[in-house]
Amino acid sequence: MENFPLAYLGTSLCIMMVPMVKCSEYSVTGLLVTAQFFSGMISGGDLPLPAELSPKFPATIYALNNMVSMSTGFIAPLVAGEILEHGSNAITQWSIVSSNSQISSNLDVL
Repeated sequence: MENFPLAYLGTSLCIMMVPMVKCSEYSVTGLLVTAQFFSGMISGGDLPLPAELSPKFPATIYALNNMVSMSTGFIAPLVAGEILEHGSNAITQWSIVSSNSQISSNLDVL
């Protein structure tokens, strides 16, 4: 693993702690901002990537990379919406959504 492991674990721990602070909006906001801080330490961005993979087709690789990575922008709300629809306790349902985020964040560490 080339990247700094604290970045992955820090992001994951911050997301994991969100359900623990319950309905404290300042604590949740602080944890999410801290998670983004750790997430920013994972890489310097995606702009150098296409040119490193293929000097002949960087635009095509960049487009495919963005297509796959931005698909979470519509898949994640669909999954969260399905979880939130099938429950009566909103805090419990949001805890499940947060746990799913934490699990997917931990997959990067492996």
